[in-house]
Parts: sequence; C-alpha cells; structure tokens
Amino acid sequence: MKLTLIGAGGIRTPLFISSLLGRPQQAGISELMLYDNDKSRMPLMRRMGARLIQRSGAGLKLKSTHSLSQAVDGASLVITTIRVGKELGRTADERIAMRLGLLAQETTGLCGFSFAARSIPALLEIAKQVAKRAPRCWLVNFTNPAGLVTQAMHDAGFNRSVGVCDSASALARHVANERGLGLDDIELGVIGLNHLSFVTQARLNGRSILGALVRDSGFLRRNYGVFQPTKITDLGAIPNEYLYYFWRHAHAMQVQSRKKQTRGDQVLELTNRFLEAAGKCRNAEELLEAHEQMIASRESSYMSAAWGKGRQRPTDALSNEGYAGVALNFLNALHAEQPRRMVLILPNHSGALDLPRSDTIESSCVVGPEGPRAIPVKRPAPSAVALLRRIKTFESLSSRAIITRDKRAALEALSIHPLIGPKQAQRALSALLKEHAEYVGNWS
Repeated sequence: MKLTLIGAGGIRTPLFISSLLGRPQQAGISELMLYDNDKSRMPLMRRMGARLIQRSGAGLKLKSTHSLSQAVDGASLVITTIRVGKELGRTADERIAMRLGLLAQETTGLCGFSFAARSIPALLEIAKQVAKRAPRCWLVNFTNPAGLVTQAMHDAGFNRSVGVCDSASALARHVANERGLGLDDIELGVIGLNHLSFVTQARLNGRSILGALVRDSGFLRRNYGVFQPTKITDLGAIPNEYLYYFWRHAHAMQVQSRKKQTRGDQVLELTNRFLEAAGKCRNAEELLEAHEQMIASRESSYMSAAWGKGRQRPTDALSNEGYAGVALNFLNALHAEQPRRMVLILPNHSGALDLPRSDTIESSCVVGPEGPRAIPVKRPAPSAVALLRRIKTFESLSSRAIITRDKRAALEALSIHPLIGPKQAQRALSALLKEHAEYVGNWS
C-alpha cells in the first residue's frame, strides 16, 4: 500500500517515519510518498528519512514529489499536516492577538480561527485531488485546529476524512507509564471536541478506574498540574489539558504578559537553530542527532509557563508516536478482521451532546473495514456540555465563513467565542484578513 504524507517539509516528519518503521511490516505500507510545496525543507527531511529506513533494514520505498496529483495518485491513506504561512504566520497571529489583549494560542480562539482560515482552502484543494486520484482513499487530518478543519472537510462533502490528535488519549498514556502497562490494557470513553474533550469512562482490564483516578490528588498533580485537583474531582471526569486556556484564562493571560517570547517565537528560534546546524552536519547521523535535540527542546518547553517554576509537564515515554501512531492505528483497523477502538474526530452520527448529526466531534469510536463509527459515551457535567455546545457553534460558523469567505458569519463566530468576544471581533477579523490576504483571499 501507498501512504502519502502531505506537509512532509514539516519538522516532525522524521518522527512520523520512525513511528512507521516501528510497526510490524510498516503497517502494510510498502511505499511512503513525501509531498510539500515548499522545496527548501523537504530534501532535508527526505535525507533523514532515508537514513532511518537504511538503519532499520526495512524494505520501505521512500519517494518525494512537489506534484500534488502524483503524490496522492493511488494512495491508500493520505495524511495532512500542513502549515500555511509557516512559522511566521503563527507569530503574526500571536502579535495580533496580544495587541488586542487576547489569548495567543494557535489552536483556539483568535489564533485558531486564523490558522484554520489559512489552512482550510489549501486542504480542500488537496481533498479534491484525493477524491479524483484515489477515490477509495481515507484522508487523515492532523492540521490544527483539527476539529474545525475536519468540520470544514465534511461540510465541503469530503466524507472519507477523519481528524486525529494524540492529546485526547493522554490519560491512557499517563496510567500506562505509571503502572508499567500497555496502552491496549486501558479503555477510554472520550467525548467532546478537539482540544476540548473529557474522559468520562476509563477501564483497566474491564474494571472501572476513573473514580479512583479523579480522587487521586497525587496522580492529578503529576499529570494534570495545570488544574487544581479538586476541580477534576468535582467534575468526575478527566479534562483535556487545553481546557486550561478556558478554565484558567486569567492565569494564562498573566503568564502571557510576563513572557518575553510567544510560543511561536520559541518554535521559530528552535527551528532556525536546527536548520543552521543542519547545514554544518557532515552526515545523516549528525543530522538526526541535531533534529532529536531540537525536538527534545520543543517538548520540554511546551506549556512550561502554565505549569510554573519547579514543576514539569510529564514526559510521555509512550507518546513518541504522536499523531503518526493514531493514523497508523486507523489504517490497521481499516484492514483488520476485528474492529479497533480509537479516539477520532468524526461525524456525530449518534447525536451525542444533543448536537446535530452533521457536526464533527472528538469521540471514542470503533474502526473496521467500513470505516469509523462513534460509540455511546457518558456525557460530562452540564457545565462542560454548555461550553462544548458554544464552541461547536463557533466551529460550525467558522467553517461556513471560511469556505464561503463570509465576513458576517466570521464576525458571528468570533463574537460568541469566550476567548474573543464581540468587542474585539471586528478589529480582529480585519487584522487577520489584511495580514494573511495572500492565503485567505478576498472576503465579503
């Protein structure tokens, strides 16, 4: 089978290839096709990928192209992880948000909307080529904000698409790490939206463990230290860590005001340092070593200010596969005899959370040869459901606004988002459309 990675010039491509090579028979993949429209970085990623394949002794064929039609032609799975506007697009969004006194976090609020506005037009063009060149292929999206992007894909009629994110299943990794277990020993019931989900059920070998986990203050401090343990205990569910930006918004803004660099600035600096070092590497092994050091620096600094001095976000020994692991599990499940339980972003066919069935949600599901199917999951507390419904309205309006370039729908979406609001919606939208006119086009 042929697997195509769209956005292969991205800095995480070697991690994806490592994950693929760590699978028995490379998950049935015989050919990995790399595609990016940026011709500057992909040769570097291909060089590292080729060395990883050589080191593993695998028979995987590695190819690359700058032709989208050639990249997706005959593919069994297409994974999209693109960054339109690159790192500078992110830092521009952060500056606009900070100038308006808003949260500068790239997957939610104003920055999330802007990221989606740049990404969705490009992703819809990719989806058109996939539908034409590989009509039986599934498209797996990791481009952030993954929930809004996946909603837009389905709104545009591309139904053989799902969104993936590794943050929704973090609880399983934390439990497995602390107890020396395998991920398959732990079964989660996850419901919500991407980066806004809740684990409302957790079983270990068929026995419920959620009640014990939400009352274990030590476990919560070690793994969910951005929240007060009592908040999680009272909720009776494990929240996605990104809820920090909603529940502790004042703290997040205080942290933001003290930082000399935005997260985008940090990532850009680390990336540029790596690219500079790459030019001095004598061979692919040195290149891979420099890349590993850069990724370690990125991971160790992620959300570090939110955790505070003297406290460290847990390093996740079982999460090094990241989104690649989720995507490859999805591919395996499509061809397996027995359905596999997963967490994906997919249509709400079960009508969960009293949301429309046309909405996409992040939910536990089962995946088999017919594709994914959401399964019933216990709903979280009413306060959580209220927030989910509000953000889902924002996502649906934003999807329509971006697809049709409709300013009125965009203003409505930005106005109802709790991290933006009506006072700043007009100024924010005008600033984003001006900054990214090259990518978002003319809106009316």
